[in-house]
Amino acid sequence: MTYYLRSANTYKPTTEAALDVHKTLPVGNYIIQQDQWGNMFFELVDSFELPSKRYGDNIRNTERIINTFWTRPATTGVLLTGEKGSGKTLLAKWIAINSGFPVILINSAYCDDNFLSMLQNVAQKAVFIFDEFEKIYDKKQQERLLTLFDGVYTANNKIIVLTANDKWSVGDFFHNRPGRLRYSLHYKGIDIDFIREYCAEKLN
Repeated sequence: MTYYLRSANTYKPTTEAALDVHKTLPVGNYIIQQDQWGNMFFELVDSFELPSKRYGDNIRNTERIINTFWTRPATTGVLLTGEKGSGKTLLAKWIAINSGFPVILINSAYCDDNFLSMLQNVAQKAVFIFDEFEKIYDKKQQERLLTLFDGVYTANNKIIVLTANDKWSVGDFFHNRPGRLRYSLHYKGIDIDFIREYCAEKLN
């Protein structure tokens, strides 16, 4: 079993004999960091700041994705694509918050065995978010991450969310593979339901 040693805002895999041992990661947002010797650890970061009200399809899509996660044994992959400012990152954050799980944000192009093994050792339910996936990972690096979605390198109890501006910059091996990506939502812009709800509430 993997334990985690807390030191300030970082959580490092450790042994039970160490001080302040956690059997699981507490609920919160984490980024993955690497020290000068190449050892990887989780650093606790600020929680997401979100508007108090959700508009448009965000409520429906959040509930649908989380409900799907609870009714299937495999990892639930989600690809959110579309223009900047169209709401894909906002949906990713709502999914993370409403899951009630620890959230691991991947913002560097980690894809080696050390990184994959670290995620594998997160045995509890969790959300992994790869924001701006196609900007961080080239297609060769993307391919190395397939083991996460196929359940080889991680337990099948994760929600993995990818966001990208360009749908087709995400490798072909992700598309039309519901076992890897259960949902693929494309944002063409702000939807009409969002505009109507926002105007009804804000306009005098």
